[in-house]
Amino acid sequence: MKRSTWLIMLLIGIIMQCACTDRNKEVRLTDRNFEHEVEQQQNLVFAFNKDIFQDTLLHRWDSIAYIEFTPKVRGLFKWNSSSELMFSPSEGFSPGTSYTAKLTKRLVSKSKKKHPVSSESIEFRTAPLRVLTSYLSWTRGKSMANVVVQLDVDFNYDVKI
Repeated sequence: MKRSTWLIMLLIGIIMQCACTDRNKEVRLTDRNFEHEVEQQQNLVFAFNKDIFQDTLLHRWDSIAYIEFTPKVRGLFKWNSSSELMFSPSEGFSPGTSYTAKLTKRLVSKSKKKHPVSSESIEFRTAPLRVLTSYLSWTRGKSMANVVVQLDVDFNYDVKI
């Protein structure tokens, strides 16, 4: 009985060690400059747990999609350091839209070591349509029986009516 318990504990330990070791080899996101909501013209900065880009290629704009966005967002990437990537949208993010960003294997395409890339995804959105201010006024028409009402509403996005 004691021997089987010892074997089970050893097996659990080996499994946990393997799981942790694989996770430590992965390129993972450690930080970003946004939480759940972003501005339409905001640059997104992603920091990784490993130095995965060559120092000689830093600070250059690049069209390679190191991170894929759904729905698709056109833009450029720039490595600020060997472990920090910035994305700048060309036309901005659409208003009131939810996005998913997924790390791709292209992150390690210029790395000396070909680490596996985490399959994690990042979800964020732009602000939903909101009323910022409203102003209601009324006046009497030429005949006292008529009333003219006017409502002015300001939204956080341009609205075409």
